[in-house]
Amino acid sequence: LRYYALAAGILTVLFMTGIKIPIYRLLNVQSHSQVSAETLGLPMTILANVLIHEPEQLDPECREFLYRIGDQELWESTYEEGNWNSAKWMGEDISNDVIEEVGTKKVLLYTWHAVKRCPYYAYRAVVKLFEVVWKPLGNRVSWSYSVYLQSGNGYEVSGVPVLRNCLNRIRNWSVKGGALLTWSWHIGFYILLMLFAGISRLKKGFFKCLYWVPAMCYNFGTALLLCGPDFRFFAFNTVVTFPLLLMILGDRE
Repeated sequence: LRYYALAAGILTVLFMTGIKIPIYRLLNVQSHSQVSAETLGLPMTILANVLIHEPEQLDPECREFLYRIGDQELWESTYEEGNWNSAKWMGEDISNDVIEEVGTKKVLLYTWHAVKRCPYYAYRAVVKLFEVVWKPLGNRVSWSYSVYLQSGNGYEVSGVPVLRNCLNRIRNWSVKGGALLTWSWHIGFYILLMLFAGISRLKKGFFKCLYWVPAMCYNFGTALLLCGPDFRFFAFNTVVTFPLLLMILGDRE
């Protein structure tokens, strides 16, 4: 197991280095100009949640920073708990610029102070933000699989009307059908399946962990960077889970 883990680690580093340096340069890939704003979804969600419920618990400098994005009334009317995306583009849509100007270190410092002074609402923000990953069941879901195309841009939506209508009816029936029907739309359901299967095979050896642990690392690691309940980042679970279950529960290694 140590040999495989070491080999996998070395190959991962080599592949990442090969992609990040020569291939990026060859294809002239440009980095996002607002990296901090795109990766501070969790801290901003915590700060927003505390601002809505107990603004006096935030540092004065932090409140000033948040009020540059929008005033208290705008925050309260726009922000949805656990969803920084709901407030990200409110007002004059300057949140990314403000975050970049303040910087990652200060935002993280503000967040640390907010967590210490108001742990309950910080906890609620984290749980709600991570809900897209851990929640296995629910009465309904709102994920959209449709592709939005602006009219007049030269594209035309086509397909088989009967099949499209059939798929839409199945989708509408399943997402509103209660816990017994919406399970397939919740990433937490697939994660639980992998966890149960993986843990049940631990006594057979740790090699099987290579099948499901990377998926767990991706799911919960990506959740740390979320700005809202973005199903698109985790949709692959619906495709890979059942093949992985066959590999985990199978006798061959």
